Amino acid sequence: MSIVRRFGKPDIFVTVTTNPRWHEIQDSLLPGQTAAERPDICVRVFKMKLKGLMHDLIKNMVLSKVIGHVHTVEFQKRGLPHAHIWLILAQTDKPRTPEDVDDIVSAELPNADQYPAARATVERLMMYEPCRDLNSRSPCMQGSACSKRFPKQFSDETSMGENGYPVYRRCRNNNDHVYKNGVQMDNRWVVPHNIFLCTKYNAHINVEICTSIASIKYVYKYVYEGHDCAAVVVSQNQRQSNAQSTTNEQADPSMNEIKTYLDARYVSACEGCWRLFSFSLHKEFPNHQCLAIHLKDEQLAYFNKDDDPMAIADRAHETTLTA
Repeated sequence: MSIVRRFGKPDIFVTVTTNPRWHEIQDSLLPGQTAAERPDICVRVFKMKLKGLMHDLIKNMVLSKVIGHVHTVEFQKRGLPHAHIWLILAQTDKPRTPEDVDDIVSAELPNADQYPAARATVERLMMYEPCRDLNSRSPCMQGSACSKRFPKQFSDETSMGENGYPVYRRCRNNNDHVYKNGVQMDNRWVVPHNIFLCTKYNAHINVEICTSIASIKYVYKYVYEGHDCAAVVVSQNQRQSNAQSTTNEQADPSMNEIKTYLDARYVSACEGCWRLFSFSLHKEFPNHQCLAIHLKDEQLAYFNKDDDPMAIADRAHETTLTA
């Protein structure tokens, strides 16, 4: 919160997810292996991609000049890492008009002739998979049925919205669409993205314009929520006759649920490798420090039992608050 107090709320929220089809991963696999079998390769490649992405965002300023940023890495339950990034832009570069938003975010299918690489990435990775009716193969077409409120409404131009949230441009008149799992999908199903980032990184990179401090809570939730847990029990089944089996399935007096319960920490393979490699999970800029608040002449002084009392008294005033 000290960063936000100094520079204001975030302006851009970015989420980047590992693509197991990255050629750096595929070229490193042994014959017959899949990316899921080599979490060490996946996390190393994602770490390099994330470093390159942050360099583009911070140093090369591909989305505008950044004066403050925070990013946190988390892991899907069955593997692939992804990172949440929020950026605070300089006052002169903050997106204030629909034209400013369009320069950063696109919510439409890219032109296949002008941006062929971005078009391929968006078709494969940036189309929101529609919620499906259990009784049919067709997607649910009501936005209220989807937690992410897809499909979005068509809009000929970007507007800032009545509630402060941007309504991105999603044109109807270009008649552009793709097919995913046999379903025709148009601009209403496109996840907001940046053309340059999609072209360069070939990954699911969601780019959104922030309008509230909710994104800060969203990022820091992963820092302070603690580790994932799982209730684990190991049991042994014995071969029994059908009659005995039927009886024991109804009630097993030998089963002691309290004794067999174990509250275990859940660590996926990718997270385990990430921690073994000592990669950082969280980073924020600029650096800041919590001041040691205390009353006058009542600060703490740390010393060894053999230290000279006069030396201790001389350095007792050196705290982050008084300095």
